[in-house]
Amino acid sequence: ARLAGLPGVSFALQKELRGTGDAVASASDAIRGLIAGDQPGTSRPVVIVCGDSPMLRPESVARLLDAFGARKAACLLGTARAPDPAGLGRIVRDAAGRFQRIVEEKDASEEERRITEVNMSTYVFEARDLLDSLGRLDNANAAGEYYLTDCPAILLADGKLVDAVACLEPSESLSVNTPEQLAAVDAALMNGVATVKVTP
Repeated sequence: ARLAGLPGVSFALQKELRGTGDAVASASDAIRGLIAGDQPGTSRPVVIVCGDSPMLRPESVARLLDAFGARKAACLLGTARAPDPAGLGRIVRDAAGRFQRIVEEKDASEEERRITEVNMSTYVFEARDLLDSLGRLDNANAAGEYYLTDCPAILLADGKLVDAVACLEPSESLSVNTPEQLAAVDAALMNGVATVKVTP
């Protein structure tokens, strides 16, 4: 209701809660409508952010978009270097520093848990690559959900450029799902604190 009157704003409804990939797939028709008139070869970015992360800053998203435009990637992930990465997905890179995958903490090895570059659930996808990867998601996991985090792996397996850019501050990962998390975010906003530890 607060946003409905703004120009250029439209809504898509996720009818069932079947995971983050399904949530984004709910907007597939809107994305197709945006790219319908594009010339062949045109690259159109789609930015995906979490609705429960109020600390995300416009300048961080702008840096990610700039990097996306410069690299002509299929997908770029906005990441952060977290002194205490507990509870967050880690960014796994190869020996040359190239992005390989995201590993959730519960699935990470001891070595992977020592990685301090973390997934911030902030993405830029090329629109057509996003739609293609969403169409190939499956829910063969313990939760039976469709995970957006599987889309970068799908595109990487296709030989497309997928990378992660550490352009966010650790505080931008703060989410508001409990009263305690709300208090931590409120304190960070009031005090201008760059990094806050929140117990998941």
